[in-house]
Amino acid sequence: MEFFLLLCGTLVAAMIVPSWGSALGSGGYLASFLIMLMYLSMGMGVPFRTLLSGMKEIKLHLYTQSAIFLISPMLALLFFSAISGWTGKDQALGILFVGCLPTTLTSCVMLTQKLKGNHVGAMYNSILSQILGIILSPLLLAVLLSTQVRYGVDLAKVFLDLSIKIIIPLSAGQMTLLAFPGFVRKLGKIPSKVSFYSIFVILFMNIGEAITRGNFYRNLTSLSIPIIAAGMLSSSLVLVLWLGTRLCRFPLADSISASITGSHKTLGMGIPLVIAYFPTQKGIVNNVSLVVIAYYIWSLLLSPLIIRNFAAHLDIGKRQIS
Repeated sequence: MEFFLLLCGTLVAAMIVPSWGSALGSGGYLASFLIMLMYLSMGMGVPFRTLLSGMKEIKLHLYTQSAIFLISPMLALLFFSAISGWTGKDQALGILFVGCLPTTLTSCVMLTQKLKGNHVGAMYNSILSQILGIILSPLLLAVLLSTQVRYGVDLAKVFLDLSIKIIIPLSAGQMTLLAFPGFVRKLGKIPSKVSFYSIFVILFMNIGEAITRGNFYRNLTSLSIPIIAAGMLSSSLVLVLWLGTRLCRFPLADSISASITGSHKTLGMGIPLVIAYFPTQKGIVNNVSLVVIAYYIWSLLLSPLIIRNFAAHLDIGKRQIS
């Protein structure tokens, strides 16, 4: 609920005072600082040692990571090919970006636990996908953009930008956690709050700049098909992953974990990644960001409904989905 309220508030604020967002976003310095602060905070708040304790569930981890970085990009490419003829490739780019992103760190674990799935496995795979995504997401996007859209992207420059904005702050946060655990404990929820709210500030600046340029509302209308396609992609991915887990004879708890974790996509890396790819093309940044946000919302709404419905039709014995 807090996410939706903040999202609506951010959109309304950007529409009322777009000049503020445009002024804050001038030069891109504040956005870069917030991205770095976000990943520094994530490094201090994410228990990477969980990776060591969760390595025993190899089958679940291989399936989930394959879902995130193999099945998801393939499905996204199918949807992109289907809608780009109607919308134009620039408008449909958000679908490609969504397909290549790692999963979330919070919502997938929360929903997995709520549906009585393997939430420890969800936590492990969410952390692992964030680490792998720093390398795999740009590589996947480079392949898809070069073959589907013909964008000439300097991949070395993208990796350098991501290293400065993501890898170095993330590593610094983790080293701070290891070297000064008492200090990090005193910070309490501050790091997680910083990571959460920074996304909305960046979104406020991007939308404010788009409205100031006068093309935001026209672009929003043209994004109706990609936004609908994002919901269809989310649902399709959940269906495919669920069926795959049943064919692989996963326990019900693991089926829930893999289907949720493998289908959700992070906002935290999505917006920094598109900024790294298109630092001077604000229109594309706004379009992709809106599709990524739409996918995130669709996932929160649809994946629990689909999985709960499937699980209710299984002979689950002692375990029930409530």
